Amino acid sequence: MAQRHGGRWTSSVAQRILLEQERSGLSLEGFAQKHGWNGSRLRWWRKQLGNRDVPGLLPVRVVEPARSPLACANVEVLLRGSGHTLRLGGTVDLLALVAVLEGGC
Repeated sequence: MAQRHGGRWTSSVAQRILLEQERSGLSLEGFAQKHGWNGSRLRWWRKQLGNRDVPGLLPVRVVEPARSPLACANVEVLLRGSGHTLRLGGTVDLLALVAVLEGGC
């Protein structure tokens, strides 16, 4: 990392240092002490830059991946209650089919 001494930091150097601090798992004070800096310096840069300017910290939203249908040919389902046979061909989403059948159609 550039400029670990007490010299003047640029915003890009401060961004890298703050990112390293986040990744380290150490508190701001603990990280500063480990490197021989004053914690107020890191707090000042964090305030100046804000989280939006620290690279690698972006909001995310986790979504369930889409289930892809399974291509099946000549699927037959024997319905125990009625004795009927359900025959399906082509592309069938087996997970959706099982969910419908277990729910009692």
